[in-house]
Amino acid sequence: MNTGKLDIDTVKKIVEEVVRRLLSEEKEAYSKPRLLIIDDESKGGAGLETVIEKCRPYWNISVAASTQEEEITNEFSHVIFLNSDQDFIVRGAIGLTDTYKSKLLARVLHLNIPATLVLSEKEEWARGSETTSAYKQYLENQRKRLETFGAFVTTLEQLDGALSKAAFTGKPENIVVYHEKLLTESKINHIHSEKVLLNKATIVTPLAKDAARKKGIQLCFEDSGR
Repeated sequence: MNTGKLDIDTVKKIVEEVVRRLLSEEKEAYSKPRLLIIDDESKGGAGLETVIEKCRPYWNISVAASTQEEEITNEFSHVIFLNSDQDFIVRGAIGLTDTYKSKLLARVLHLNIPATLVLSEKEEWARGSETTSAYKQYLENQRKRLETFGAFVTTLEQLDGALSKAAFTGKPENIVVYHEKLLTESKINHIHSEKVLLNKATIVTPLAKDAARKKGIQLCFEDSGR
């Protein structure tokens, strides 16, 4: 006879499932997001070592060569391209994919993964030179165009290991676009905006929701009514 009550074994299974899920979520919340570094093998490893040293505290790092096609998936939260020159920047800005490296960048942008392009040492035009020219302005415009796609250009010296600029992309109307897979309380505490636009696959922790509510931050998901 079905009395509408759960038997002990059923309750036990439910409790075990809830505990298993909570432990899984806790493990995921404390794991580091994945970072892919695209290196140019022909230009030495000094820059690579510096970037790894800066990023290691914040990221689970993988390294691939720019001379071969790499399968990039959404498992990566960010991609860094080392030794980026003006040729690579312009190709990325106008959508050319005729080199392995430019194909990788296009793939990253199609997947909506934030990217950082670390300039090669020869790119003096981007290092605050006092000289100005129409061509330099053209390159600056291409850099800004890349930023609208989620790719940011910086120097090795200025690189922030947490890659915070690319994680929090400012848009008009005081809206922040957040691209990473996990939104935590600590990330919310660094956001100063009225609204955060999240990828529909982003997981928001309960503490992050509470922090957002206290700060008056509205959390919205792309292409979703959540």
